[in-house]
Amino acid sequence: MIGSYRIVCKSTDIEHHTMKYILTVIIESKGEYFYLQDEKDKIDDVSKMPEYIKEDWVKYNKKDINLKILDKYIKEFREIGSDESDKIVGELFTIRRDVLIRKIV
Repeated sequence: MIGSYRIVCKSTDIEHHTMKYILTVIIESKGEYFYLQDEKDKIDDVSKMPEYIKEDWVKYNKKDINLKILDKYIKEFREIGSDESDKIVGELFTIRRDVLIRKIV
């Protein structure tokens, strides 16, 4: 948990031109999905802070989830092929469907 947000999944990539690890965390609160993307160390530091600081940090740094992010992580977790990753892929597909429905409506 990051504040009152449930972590759906997280994944780390390396930013090649800076050689820093970038952590992407897909979060959920009350049926709404967002993602956080920042340096891994920064997110780790924030996760150790008091709840009110976490809430404010997430409030100002969260971004609306989009199909590009979802497709990237569906592909990544499919390649892992474990029971846990299959569960995550299923949830990501559900989120993807909801995003598509919201775009239509």
